[in-house]
Amino acid sequence: MFKLNDTDFIHVWQVLRKNKFLFVFRNGCLNWAMPAYLIALIFSAAIWNDNSITFQRLVIGAIVFIFAGLAMGLMLYATNEKRFAKLTSTNSK
Repeated sequence: MFKLNDTDFIHVWQVLRKNKFLFVFRNGCLNWAMPAYLIALIFSAAIWNDNSITFQRLVIGAIVFIFAGLAMGLMLYATNEKRFAKLTSTNSK
């Protein structure tokens, strides 16, 4: 992951912060939780020879990872909001 310089971050975050749910869902669930869930499934099936992957287990795992992804997305949103507030308050002085 790369980190934007302060000026670019302010411009990008002004656009991204307008839709909090979309940001949290995209970055938390789609970009973090689902790939992590797929990796966990591959490890459990291939490496640990776990052949008991059932539909119920897939659904429960997906639900757990979605909630974890939402938490991750909310933390990322809060971190970016904090950085944005810090940068905009120092720029306005």
